[in-house]
Amino acid sequence: MKSFCIEGPCESDLHYQVPPLIDLEEILGDDAGNGLLVLQAPAYTGKTTTLMQLVSMINADRQVAAALCSLGKAAKVFDTEQALKIILTTVLSDLESQLGTDMPQIRLEIEEPARALEIFLGRVSSQLDKPLVVAFDELDDLADDVFLSVFRQLHAGCRARQGAKSFPLRIILAGRRPRSAYKMMSLGQEASGFGGKFLGLRPFEGAEISMMLSSFAADFGASISRDVAGKIYHWSSGHPWLVSGIANECSDHLVWTAKTVDSAVQQLVVGRQGLIALVYGFLGEPELMRLARRIMMDKGCPEDSNEDDILQDSDLQMLEDLGLVSKDQEGNYDLANRVFGEILKRISEFGHPGFKS
Repeated sequence: MKSFCIEGPCESDLHYQVPPLIDLEEILGDDAGNGLLVLQAPAYTGKTTTLMQLVSMINADRQVAAALCSLGKAAKVFDTEQALKIILTTVLSDLESQLGTDMPQIRLEIEEPARALEIFLGRVSSQLDKPLVVAFDELDDLADDVFLSVFRQLHAGCRARQGAKSFPLRIILAGRRPRSAYKMMSLGQEASGFGGKFLGLRPFEGAEISMMLSSFAADFGASISRDVAGKIYHWSSGHPWLVSGIANECSDHLVWTAKTVDSAVQQLVVGRQGLIALVYGFLGEPELMRLARRIMMDKGCPEDSNEDDILQDSDLQMLEDLGLVSKDQEGNYDLANRVFGEILKRISEFGHPGFKS
């Protein structure tokens, strides 16, 4: 039986899922800049799951080959050349297993450390009979110098591409680092700076939440009232982990009502697991706590605050990069969802669980 995923990427045979949170046209369309795509999104928003779904869809079409490569094995390796050796070996293994082909002719020597990954991917592309899309996950685990080297090599390869045989058609980088970091790392490589395209993840839609609940009800014989999906959206604003987390808390019940959802939210907040633990950690930082409270008070109208306490653009961008706040169509900021507001309320009433009284 399937379950609601609250740890790790979702797998279609194990978990209730929704369609990819990015349109495939965003990946393969003509407006992809130089072909370097950066999927920048906060933690627990479905980056890895979305990449897995997109890679599967691309390969199913058979016009383009695609692979998802994890860079996690090079985490905490601070020597750039040593990290690149690990990355090349891992990427070759991932490509061979996912594309179903052996590439014994591909050499892994680090001839030019500053271009090792770029040269390697060029060789791989030249051996394939169709264009290649390579997605890289777990970039945030790389040491800063290694991350810089990997990014600049991929950026240079995309910029210098001369047809599908010279370099992958698309390179996708998934991580939490802010967009400004990628733009800064592009300086000096291209006159116009970052020549790629940034991607984001949309939240779950109400209809998609209803679809997941219907599947669960059919599998387990649960009775779920019609207002439950809307109630879950009310609390989560469609945040992928929160939707699954709330539904998972409800899954022990065979009858779900709006009250079941309200109770599940409180259990989720008290349990402090996954995303909830991360948010508690963020709000353990006095400055982030102050900014979040200011946002909650202003409801997106910082200009109404006294001059000494006006939120700066850099403050708002930092909170948005962390996923704590979101911006509406009018450009106003608010907490990203009501669950985060409940966490903030609980800290205000009972103190932060990480602080001793």
